[in-house]
Amino acid sequence: MRCRFLFFLLVFLVLGSLLRPEREAYVSLIREGDAHVAFKEYSFAARVYRQAATLRPGSPTPFLRLGRTFLAQVWYDRAQAALLVAYRNGGWTPELGLRMGQMYQGMGLEAKAIDQWESALAESPHLVEARLELGWAYLRRGAWHDAIMSFEAILSRWDDAHRRCWQSAHYGLGLLLAPQDSEGALHHLQIAAGGSDPELADRAIVLGAGVQQSISSSDATHALALLGQACVRVEAWSLARLTLAQAVAAEPAYAEARAYLGHALDYLGEAAEGERQLLQAVRLAPTETLPRYLLGLYYQRRGQPREAVFQFRQALKLAPYDASLYAELGQAWLDEGKYGDAEIAFRAAAELAAEEVDFQLLLVRFYVDRLIKVQTDGLPSARKAVDLDPTNACAFDLLGWAYYLSGFLDEAESALRRAVAMDPELASARYHLGAVLLNRARSVEAIEQLWRAVDLDRTGYYRSQAMQALGLPVE
Repeated sequence: MRCRFLFFLLVFLVLGSLLRPEREAYVSLIREGDAHVAFKEYSFAARVYRQAATLRPGSPTPFLRLGRTFLAQVWYDRAQAALLVAYRNGGWTPELGLRMGQMYQGMGLEAKAIDQWESALAESPHLVEARLELGWAYLRRGAWHDAIMSFEAILSRWDDAHRRCWQSAHYGLGLLLAPQDSEGALHHLQIAAGGSDPELADRAIVLGAGVQQSISSSDATHALALLGQACVRVEAWSLARLTLAQAVAAEPAYAEARAYLGHALDYLGEAAEGERQLLQAVRLAPTETLPRYLLGLYYQRRGQPREAVFQFRQALKLAPYDASLYAELGQAWLDEGKYGDAEIAFRAAAELAAEEVDFQLLLVRFYVDRLIKVQTDGLPSARKAVDLDPTNACAFDLLGWAYYLSGFLDEAESALRRAVAMDPELASARYHLGAVLLNRARSVEAIEQLWRAVDLDRTGYYRSQAMQALGLPVE
C-alpha cells in the first residue's frame, strides 16, 4: 500500500513539474498581451493572445482578451469570432456580456447591447464598465432617470475601477442635469473638465459654457435654444432634440432653434423630419445664413452634393466672407467631381481665415489626397500650415507627405518623424512614415510604423493602406 502511495506521489510530482513551465508560459503570454494593449499595440497583443490560446485552446480567457483587442480596433467581425470561441469554451459570463454588448453597440444593435449589459450587471453588480456603458445607452435612448441612476451608482463607489469611470459619469450627469438643474450640471461638468481624458474634458468645457450662457439669458425660450446648441456642439443629440423641441414649441417662428432641431434629428436617424424642420427654418428666415448652412450639411450627408452646393452658395450671398461656408462648398464640389471649383473654394477659405491652420490644412489635403499640383501648390501650402502652427502634428504630417510626393525623401522623413513625436497616436503620420521608410529600403523600421498605423486607425482607411503596404489581405 505504501509503495502504491509513493508511486502515485511520484507520478503527481513528475506531471506537476511538466505542467508548471506550460502554466508559467501561458500566464506570461497573457500578461505580455495586456501590456501591449496598455500601449495600444493591438497587433502585437493579438499575436501574443493567439500564442496563449495554442497553449490552452479550451480556455475562454485568451479569446476574451482577443475580442477586447479587436473591439478597441473597431474590428467587429474579428471581435465576434473571438467572443464566440470564448462562449463555446466557458459559457456566458458577465465579462463576456460586457464585451458582447460593446460589439453590438458598435454594430448599431443597441437593444441587444443593453440586454447584454443588464444581464452582466444582474450577475455582477459591481462590473463598472457595464454600468457606464448602460448609462450612456440609456441617455442616448432618452431614458433619463435610468441614466442618472447608472451614473450616480458609479460615483457612489470609491474603488480604483469605479474611480477610473468617474470623469465619464460626471460628464453624463452634467448633460442630464443641464435642462433642469443648471447649478448641479455645472458642478459635475467642472469636475469632468479636470479629468484625464482630454476629449471628454473639452466637451465638458464646451457644454459648461453653454449652460452658463443659458443661465445668463433672461428669455426662457432663448435659454433653451442656447442649451440645445451647446448639446449639438458636443453631439449630445437626444438632449439637443429635447431642449430645442421645447424652444420651438414655445416659439414656432424661432428659425435658428428649428434649424438646429432639424440638424439634431438628422443625426438621430430621423432624416425626413430633420429635412422638414430645416426647410421650414429656411422659409422662416430666408435672409439668415445658419438655416441654409445646416440644410447644406444635411444634403451633403445624404449624398446630394448638387443640392448642398446650392444651399452653400445661397448662404454665401448672405455672408460672403465666411470661411466655413467656403470650406463646405469646396467639399460639396469635390463630391460632385468639380476639382477646379473645389480648389477655388478651399483657397478662398484659407485666405479668408489666414491665421487659422485648420482651413489651411483643408487646402493642403485637397492637393496631396488627389495628387493635384502637389509640388507647385501643395508643398507651399503645407509649409504655410507649419508656419501658422509649429506645434500641430497634422501640419507636419501633411508637410512630410507633400515632400514625399514631390520626391524630397530626407525632408519627408524629417517632417514625419516630428509629426510622430508630437502625436504618437496619429495613424496617418505612422502610415506616411512607414511608406517613406519602405521607399528608402529600411523595411524593419517601415514595418514597425505600418503596424502602428494598423493599430491606431479606427476609421479603416490608413489601416487598409498599411495592410496593403505590409502585403496583407485587406478586409
